[in-house]
Amino acid sequence: MHRIPFLDTNWIPLYIQDVLNTLHANQFDAFIVGGAVRDICLGKSPKDFDIATNATPEAVESLFDYTKPIGKKFGIMMVIIENQSVEVATFRKDGIYEDHRRPNKIKFGSIEEDSERRDFTMNALYFDFQRGEILDFQNGYKDIQDRKIKTVGDSNRRFSEDALRILRAIRFKSQLSKYNFQIDQDIIQSIKNNIHTLSKVSIERISDEFFKTIESDTFLNGILDLEQMGIWREIFSTNQISVSNKQSPKLKELDQKLFLIQILDKNFQLEKLKIKKEWKKNINLLSNQFQLAQKYSELSLAQKKYFLREKFINEILIICDYLSLETEAIKKDKQRWSQKDLFPQLFFTQKEIIDVFKPELSKVSDSYKKLEIACLENKILSKEDAHKFLYRLFTLESSKK
Repeated sequence: MHRIPFLDTNWIPLYIQDVLNTLHANQFDAFIVGGAVRDICLGKSPKDFDIATNATPEAVESLFDYTKPIGKKFGIMMVIIENQSVEVATFRKDGIYEDHRRPNKIKFGSIEEDSERRDFTMNALYFDFQRGEILDFQNGYKDIQDRKIKTVGDSNRRFSEDALRILRAIRFKSQLSKYNFQIDQDIIQSIKNNIHTLSKVSIERISDEFFKTIESDTFLNGILDLEQMGIWREIFSTNQISVSNKQSPKLKELDQKLFLIQILDKNFQLEKLKIKKEWKKNINLLSNQFQLAQKYSELSLAQKKYFLREKFINEILIICDYLSLETEAIKKDKQRWSQKDLFPQLFFTQKEIIDVFKPELSKVSDSYKKLEIACLENKILSKEDAHKFLYRLFTLESSKK
């Protein structure tokens, strides 16, 4: 075991310090563990904090006012303090993983045994808040310095225990690519040996890791790793994605959600993933915009302006260029039309329409839309034009009754 001095504790939020101090005050050991320690070794500001302790779940429950037993039989409690939550897990030793997801049993153990059950060495570091030092049982600190992603212990065993660790390896490489992290060559073959066990992993867990990879700054590299190692084929039952043989610097500018729409080959089975709720609206918008881009020449003047007003127009153009689709007309209109052209004056508000023309309220929204379209088509250039247009519109509707 190595002890690495690390006296700076300013990176630790006060609520985390409170949890640690409470455990220490009651004669328990307590350490920050996992990704937060890895991040401070890289000079990053941690976002998530986990605590490992020799306190049992029952002891944790007794020490804090608000707790949730999110995985009590595995020694995991959620402590809610100062409107924040933190996972507090008891040191444990795992039994046999029979379902490629979780151990069939656990027993509480020592910090050394706790480190032996973790996935990657860089995540098996324990920060001692009281002493200002990092405890390293698995040479994780050296692997961080060497920018290597290595498993704790035998890599075949680790991936066989929980197949999701395969996707976590890819995700960590993608997330940490700015620090030049690479998956250690010794475990790449172990990943390939255990790819078939991904079929045992729920789509919810796969989706979570997939989207974490997609959300990283270098997500394309992560996607390529999924393909080149055969992971993509195992998950989606298809061999090829279109980024593998078409690299373009402009792809780095893409919104990750757009990648899900069209960068992938058409046989990509998007429905297999549990799409994150906050993405669904934008995904639908992007898909509709891309379809409109491909038939841009067939759109009316108003439709073209509506198209250019939408968000993601720049990303759509990148995709079209990448796929060698015609975009000259779109770019020309985008350059020549000002914001005034795209958002012309309508001369009447909906309230003014009601006050002046006294229409049925159910007709106001539709008439206002027609007014906007006429303005976008340059058919209305003044207040007088707008008045005549609306007068004819409501007169015509009245005559149809």
